[in-house]
Amino acid sequence: KSDESEVLSSYGLKPKCFYFVTFHRAENVDNTVNLRNIVCGLQSLAQGPKEVVVALHPRSLNAIKRAGLSFSNVRVLSPLPYHQTVVLMVNASAVITDSGGLQKEAYFFDKFCLTIRDQTEWTELVEYGANELIRPADGRIKEIALKALTKTFNVQQGIYGDGNSSQKIVAEIKKYLN
Repeated sequence: KSDESEVLSSYGLKPKCFYFVTFHRAENVDNTVNLRNIVCGLQSLAQGPKEVVVALHPRSLNAIKRAGLSFSNVRVLSPLPYHQTVVLMVNASAVITDSGGLQKEAYFFDKFCLTIRDQTEWTELVEYGANELIRPADGRIKEIALKALTKTFNVQQGIYGDGNSSQKIVAEIKKYLN
């Protein structure tokens, strides 16, 4: 817990007072309309009650510069080590990403995830209510992200089992060996 506090304090962040954002997929950064909508949507969202913290991938940074865009009221961080990414996800109000991996990790950390893509490979997370798609071309990031602050789900009653799979596997193996 103290390491978690150190990471947050090193960025001047307080738990539950920010959205944690990453985006890097070609469909978002190589598409000028999508990129502009994402940058503008995050800028607009940052004017609201929570800070917007973006761990900016070099690919995204280069695309933003090429498009003549910039962030002024969004906290932009360089790519983070995995441990710091986890700390920020755990302490965020919600996660906004186009990363398939972070979508699933957000679920396991009891964080609502907004996926800035037209589709996701984790459709069960959308169906369960732990994830919502934001189509970048729609330009609705702020609207949907503000609504996300009221969404809840219970990972304990979740879709990936009860956490006891190893015991069940061992029990089945023992039956087979006896």
